[in-house]
Amino acid sequence: MRNDRQPRERALAPLVGHILLFALVTTTVFAITTTAVPIITEEQSSIQHEQAKDSLKEIDAVLTTAAKTNQTGEHAVDVPAGTIQIGGTEAEITVSNATRTHTFRSQPLKMATNDKEVVSEAGLIASTHENPSRVPQIESTPTEVRVPDSDTYQMHFVTVNQTGTRNRITNGQAGELEFQARSTGAAVSTLEGGNMTVESEHPQMWQRYLGNHAAFGNVSREGTTVTAEIDTDTKIRISVSRLSVI
Repeated sequence: MRNDRQPRERALAPLVGHILLFALVTTTVFAITTTAVPIITEEQSSIQHEQAKDSLKEIDAVLTTAAKTNQTGEHAVDVPAGTIQIGGTEAEITVSNATRTHTFRSQPLKMATNDKEVVSEAGLIASTHENPSRVPQIESTPTEVRVPDSDTYQMHFVTVNQTGTRNRITNGQAGELEFQARSTGAAVSTLEGGNMTVESEHPQMWQRYLGNHAAFGNVSREGTTVTAEIDTDTKIRISVSRLSVI
């Protein structure tokens, strides 16, 4: 009996080895799937988000140059995989004091990658999140110069009016965004003291921008409206360049 059992045990040994090997491979694959894959996915998402920020900053620089040179031109910017939107619900910005009121509007530029989005309104660029409780990260602000030895701020906003028929593009992979920018006019307004009111789909980024700016105080937000007081000892000279983007 003992001699009969030994051949059977030797015959079962390879089968047991295969079962153990299969179990080891299965465990390893499961471990990789549950740990390494999410890490790789998050890393790719972060890279795409950084690329989206760089692309939107480049577009903003192109638009600012087009506004300053008052020229019409065709442009191409490298963009990551994701959804690109030019145009949409306008942001309305009003500056006023006891003697004058100036209102201007700008449509947004947006780039979405996975659960993150980069938004530009009138030259203010911020990274937002699908979770509204998370505070936006300011990436770039409108062009500004403070006059030396004074409390005068010269702020330049570039507003966008999307006039093309296709304003939302989803790219499965990285590529180029082609567009045309044409200047449609400019305006200047100078105020001492007063208020700035912004009506926007992205009020949190305006609240953070104005709240961190030395020329503004008492910044508050109610719904989609942000209000800030211009310091009484501060003079702001706001110039607005209007662009048509196709």
